[in-house]
Amino acid sequence: MLTISSDDPFGAQELKALFASVGWAVDLSPEMLWNAMRNSSHYVTARLDGALVGIVRSMDDGIWSANIDCMVVHSAFQRRGIADAMLKKLLEVLGQIKYISVSPDSAYVLPLYQKNGFALIEGGVLLQRNQWQEEG
Repeated sequence: MLTISSDDPFGAQELKALFASVGWAVDLSPEMLWNAMRNSSHYVTARLDGALVGIVRSMDDGIWSANIDCMVVHSAFQRRGIADAMLKKLLEVLGQIKYISVSPDSAYVLPLYQKNGFALIEGGVLLQRNQWQEEG
């Protein structure tokens, strides 16, 4: 069973194993990686039958601007809708933040963000305009 959570008390070792599955953050200790993720403004995790299989975080001010980065889905569980479910939950958590940007590390994830309301703008950064109207 897939569980998506914005308050999961994940552990350092399981987080490190998740990142290692995709070859990320191999130079950080489990504790350093854990601190980096736990110090994010928000994070959303995915667990499949209790095992940590995904995480995404945002760095934001809670009102005006947010940046989504570090979306990781375990290599054995990619392309199963886990990233989409985590992103939807994170966007729900971010609520009414006016500008939400993301800088994906690969072109193959662009459709995921575009499907969730992001548009490519000059400079190659995806930007989602949330529910506020254009100010003029």
